[in-house]
Amino acid sequence: MTAEDPERQPTPEEEREAAALAASLDGATPVESPPAREALATAALVREGREGGLLADDRRDAVLDRVLAAETRARPRRVLRWVVPSLAVAAAAALAMVALRPGDKSTARATALPGPSASVLRAQLDVARGGDPSRLDEEMRVYRRDVYAALRRRYGGAR
Repeated sequence: MTAEDPERQPTPEEEREAAALAASLDGATPVESPPAREALATAALVREGREGGLLADDRRDAVLDRVLAAETRARPRRVLRWVVPSLAVAAAAALAMVALRPGDKSTARATALPGPSASVLRAQLDVARGGDPSRLDEEMRVYRRDVYAALRRRYGGAR
């Protein structure tokens, strides 16, 4: 029976589709061909509207149990989805650090640079108070010469 012709009887194909749809909505898997996705969505909306969107207590508990079981099964996969790539990236970074480490142990230590002398600091203080910057220029020239000499001793280079 259809909306166009209330006297017409459903065909066997329509009856099979209706049975498959009802089985799918009740949570059973139809043995034959499953109903179309659009038919399932429409039927679920109609059922929800008819029932006011409320589930019976036993149906609610069954749905809750099914969702919780699916969540419990999915959790280890979800963890593995992020943990394994993170560990792989960390291992690759550690491997790169070991592989790219300088072979010469002498280049691994830091160079000790000379600190500024008291005269450099006094000249900076004088300039900060509004004094003549020419004295600071001379003190900085001497200080830079000492720093460059320490770097040259450590790393070599042109004199």
